[in-house]
Amino acid sequence: MEEWQKDFLATIELVTIECEALFKNVNQLLEDLVEEGKESLDDAIGDFENIIIAEIESFFDSLAPEDLNREYFGLGVQDLEEDIDLYLNPKVEPTLERHPACIGCNNYHGRVYGGNLLVCAIHPYGWLDENCPDRCENSLN
Repeated sequence: MEEWQKDFLATIELVTIECEALFKNVNQLLEDLVEEGKESLDDAIGDFENIIIAEIESFFDSLAPEDLNREYFGLGVQDLEEDIDLYLNPKVEPTLERHPACIGCNNYHGRVYGGNLLVCAIHPYGWLDENCPDRCENSLN
């Protein structure tokens, strides 16, 4: 092999080694950049969540005085659920004309769902006469 060929091959090897090193450095820089971007994004999301939570708490604090906010404005949880039920599913009391067997029965439900009255779980549409076999009266009265 002639001298110029040896020099050319040595130059090619050197260029190959330098290109590999360059690609490794670029790859490491990109990995570091992505990792830094992930951390920045996580920090930004955390800050955003904290801001949203603070805004929601501020909104509820503005609705009523501090001593009432944490207790659903003075209502117990059960009272609150019953109030919501009255709006979403109004209660229909039995009358002598409609569901007379249900007057005073503890099984009577009487709520409207989707425009349909659910009389009770045993007889969803009610009993036809005044003598329901599943009538249950409160014995404490």
